[in-house]
Amino acid sequence: MTEESKLVSFKDLMQAKMERENSAAASSSAAAANHSSVLADSTKSASLLADNTSELADLNAKSASKLADINKSASRSQSQMLADLRQSKGTRVQVAIRIRQSVKQAIDVFMAKEGMNQQDFFELSASQFIENYEKQLADLNAKGASLLAQDDRRKILYRTTPLIINLYRAYNPGNRWTPKDDEAGVKYNDADLRLIECGIIYTQQNAGYKKIRSFGYYQNEIDEYLSQKLSEQAISYALESSRKFWQSATKREIDLSFLESGGAVSK
Repeated sequence: MTEESKLVSFKDLMQAKMERENSAAASSSAAAANHSSVLADSTKSASLLADNTSELADLNAKSASKLADINKSASRSQSQMLADLRQSKGTRVQVAIRIRQSVKQAIDVFMAKEGMNQQDFFELSASQFIENYEKQLADLNAKGASLLAQDDRRKILYRTTPLIINLYRAYNPGNRWTPKDDEAGVKYNDADLRLIECGIIYTQQNAGYKKIRSFGYYQNEIDEYLSQKLSEQAISYALESSRKFWQSATKREIDLSFLESGGAVSK
């Protein structure tokens, strides 16, 4: 190879090396630029996050303020609201309700005795019921109950003991306790709760575990158990076996923890 050829080959090698170095430098510059862009995006995201956090804090503060206003408004007693309505000149509204015949007869007798019409009876009884209910809630609150238990409310609203109401609802989830249920249940307030439970289970067994909508439907079997004058041992055995049979047939677990807190025998 001549000296001239060697020179040309060397130049080519140098040119190729320079192009590779330039390409590497360009790639490095591009990577640096990309890193700067990512860093800028991160900074922007952090700024946006800070703004969103601030907006969320403002929203929470406004929500808390609004909730406080709602609670403050709701704290006004129902009796005061009724008093405001009586003093206002707003139009009267017609209320259509259906009540049991026995209750209607009792109302008619009372109104005739007191010389009262239906409108007076409804307004007076409703307002006095609400006032009495709130007074009893206030008395319970004064005793240190910041959040009243559901049982405390039921003691005020219904004559039947909360344990019987809870037992009925435990075996009939989704059912509410009605005035008709209360009329049927109040006479069992002093009865052995274990026998009431046995009567409920046996009634459901006879009904094929179909939905039962009224406490009164259980009365026959409850009365049957109560009339037998069973010993403590017999009652315990009847309750235990009835529960096992019910769970086996329904494939359900039932929460009866309220019986322990209420002082009733649950096992």
